[in-house]
Amino acid sequence: MVENLKNQIKTKFGTLNNFAEKLGIDNSTLNRKLINPSNKFKLQLKEFGFFLEPNINEETMDATIQPAPGSWYKIVSRITTGGEMPYEQKDIIGEAFFNYPSKECFCVIVTGDAMAPKLLQGDILLIDPYEQTFSGDIVVAQMEAGRMIIKKLQITEDGTKSLHSINPAHPVIYLQENDRYKLYRAVQKQTIEQI
Repeated sequence: MVENLKNQIKTKFGTLNNFAEKLGIDNSTLNRKLINPSNKFKLQLKEFGFFLEPNINEETMDATIQPAPGSWYKIVSRITTGGEMPYEQKDIIGEAFFNYPSKECFCVIVTGDAMAPKLLQGDILLIDPYEQTFSGDIVVAQMEAGRMIIKKLQITEDGTKSLHSINPAHPVIYLQENDRYKLYRAVQKQTIEQI
């Protein structure tokens, strides 16, 4: 079982050393943890995409650890919930793991307090650029010149769209028909406590 897990780690991270560095430990400590995993280490494995429950092959009685469903997604920017700031896709901040079926997504880190308490500074949002947006969705709005902002989308019966904050100290942004913008739906989030 340990060799199978080591092979899966090598497949996902290139080398055991790369995985050990992600965990902040050395190779010998990693080997000890793999041979005799604590509950805390089992949780760490799960966070990195490995199921902890073994599947038993009844013929050989060998246990294998299965990869967790989901994918790692690039964190491409920090985006404010109040005011606007440039969106810089080239600035890859890191990766986050989400259990979500599409691989065509990206992540952003929330800054600002306009969406508190629903979204807090440091939360990570998974954005699916191909999901349709609806009234009530949390969206990343890409405004003219690439500026981006995180808000709650409201659509009236006549089709008028506006971007709202949860914190009432921040004004509503009304989207006009001739405005150039794109809306991307936030489909999942990780809070600071989950990370």
